[in-house]
Amino acid sequence: MISEKEKAVAPPVSYGEWLSLLAIVKNERRCEPEIFAALSRGSLDVSVETVVVPLKEQIVETVNVMLDRAAKRFIKDLNEAIAFNELCHVDLMFLRLKKEIGKALFFENLGFLGAEFVSELSDSVKKQMSDFWSSTVKFLYDQSVEFSNSELEDALFTVKRIKLFD
Repeated sequence: MISEKEKAVAPPVSYGEWLSLLAIVKNERRCEPEIFAALSRGSLDVSVETVVVPLKEQIVETVNVMLDRAAKRFIKDLNEAIAFNELCHVDLMFLRLKKEIGKALFFENLGFLGAEFVSELSDSVKKQMSDFWSSTVKFLYDQSVEFSNSELEDALFTVKRIKLFD
């Protein structure tokens, strides 16, 4: 069922509408969930092949901006938590990162992009972010052992149970 708020943002159907919504996602720090809902329901007339390739490039660029922004925010928050030795909520930072990564996968149900493109982009996002996630967890685990930080160990216990991708 589509909520009233989701109806307020119409799914893009033309190249111009796609560019408008993708620009919002790239340029605004916090986009409304309705934007992502509209993007995931979008369509495009694939008979106009001249716009499909540029749209794919715009989608890749938007996904990269989203992932970069999410990773930078995560690292900033994590560095602050480490600096102030307030690591009890590190699991919440990972949950927020997971949510942001999930938003970046808005393209997964867009059949008009082609299964191969969607699969390659999805696999790339998942590999990059899984590697980032794993290396961060390993770094934090090493820190918890080195400094005997039981608070961080407890938070990592929860983090290790979070599935990045369902």
